[in-house]
Amino acid sequence: PLPDEDDAFFFVVYGDRTGGPREGIRVLEEAVAETNLLGPDLVMTVGDLIQGYNAEAPWMVQMAEYRGAMARLRMPWFPVAGNHDIYYRPVDRAQPRPPEEHEGRYEQFFGPLWYAFEHKGSWFIVLYTDEPNPDTGERNFNKAECQRMSPEQLAWLDGTLEATKDA
Repeated sequence: PLPDEDDAFFFVVYGDRTGGPREGIRVLEEAVAETNLLGPDLVMTVGDLIQGYNAEAPWMVQMAEYRGAMARLRMPWFPVAGNHDIYYRPVDRAQPRPPEEHEGRYEQFFGPLWYAFEHKGSWFIVLYTDEPNPDTGERNFNKAECQRMSPEQLAWLDGTLEATKDA
């Protein structure tokens, strides 16, 4: 027998935008159109929504492109933050990077860095594993001590897992 629609669902996962050709945003637009034809319950991303590793002005352009394409989805979508979304790179390399880099902008335009949501009795937990080194504040993709989850996020995760253990 086919599953009762109240108990069944499917979702789509979009990959990383980075490293591809400039026309990658058009590929995303095509994916959105095809996803709308499929009609999943929701869409998730895997992070790196923008090319990133840049200063504020180009970050804002890339964010607007991505959000513009995703605004055409007919179902909810849930972003995940990646290093390309957060890491700030000034035009002048001698200029210091802001301590929070692009975290505030990401949260303003895409939402929380970590969160959970429920759908039809299942819980989805989105984590942010790119928090800076707690001692130095450094963000560096090539250093393990800069690829971490804060004590605050781990405490939140523990509480979320406890609260949703019957899902």
